Amino acid sequence: MYFIFSKLLLFTLMPVYWVIALLATGWIIRNPKHKKRFIIAGLVVLYIFSAPIF
Repeated sequence: MYFIFSKLLLFTLMPVYWVIALLATGWIIRNPKHKKRFIIAGLVVLYIFSAPIF
């Protein structure tokens, strides 16, 4: 049980999956206002987590 829980926690904490989920939601949603927000949020998260830390 702990193995499954740890894998699910790892899956939800990885930023790549958040970016994919936000961009996919922005692609699927029909409301133009929400579509734009999800796509922008996905791109911002991608930019933040891909920037090198000094």
